[in-house]
Amino acid sequence: MHSSAHTPIIVDDKSVTPLSSIRTLPALKEAVAQVLDREGANFFDIAPILDTLRKDDIIALLNDVLERREITSNYELLSEDHVYLYRQPNFHMLLRFIGKNAQETLYANEFDVFVINPTNDVITVPLYQCPSRLDSPQQPQRLLRLDDAVLEPGKTYRFEAYKYILDFSCEAAPDACVLIAHSDPVGWLSWVYDRDSLEPVESICTSLQASRIQVYVRLLGAMRATQAIPCLEKLATSDYANFARWEAVESLSQIAPNHCLEVLKKLAENDADPMIRRSAADSLELSGAMHS
Repeated sequence: MHSSAHTPIIVDDKSVTPLSSIRTLPALKEAVAQVLDREGANFFDIAPILDTLRKDDIIALLNDVLERREITSNYELLSEDHVYLYRQPNFHMLLRFIGKNAQETLYANEFDVFVINPTNDVITVPLYQCPSRLDSPQQPQRLLRLDDAVLEPGKTYRFEAYKYILDFSCEAAPDACVLIAHSDPVGWLSWVYDRDSLEPVESICTSLQASRIQVYVRLLGAMRATQAIPCLEKLATSDYANFARWEAVESLSQIAPNHCLEVLKKLAENDADPMIRRSAADSLELSGAMHS
């Protein structure tokens, strides 16, 4: 069922921003860095830069990528339908082909993104709204189908992380593609949804490193590794992935219950993550009830 809700697409008028033309990767890198290096900068602050890119500029950038093939050959080829062209901190550009790789699921991506239609034709793709909360392990509600996203040639559109899904695996004209610029991951967890029912299927970790650290921390708890107490306390009270931090708390409870209680008190009082604060408070309450 389609929703009549206002879509999240923001179309920027290229006539508004009088920035100089960007036609090489070094020029793009410098322009993006000047914006993102500012104090308090946000990924979407680079909108005026991408908004200046006209078809000739995009072709020039792609030619520059081709000429630097000895550099781009080292970039990760994620699948047959999308390839990274350029990367720098908090700015990653890729070419995404549409309809090349049908999926049975829909994935709520963890990036803020800009989408540019570099072709001469209008591209229409299904659009969904995600009800999930950032880094929440709680199962979200099903996706909400919105009106299709209509991507006009030469226009720039933006979509916030976790809030929307663009279904690029839909049927499209041959060689239909978009240029995507995305941020670094905004969160540590995301959800996969069934394409037919739109119901959530499973949560996944967006960082392989964080997932491995969680397993490693769990192993330390199972080994009752007292030597790891300082490291586990440091991890538990850090700003790392909340699921890895809570794993550290659980391992501490196995190794050194008294240390764990002190950590729980700190987390319950002033941790920045509301889910960690709530879980710590619940654990303290349960601990008090068990020892009363």
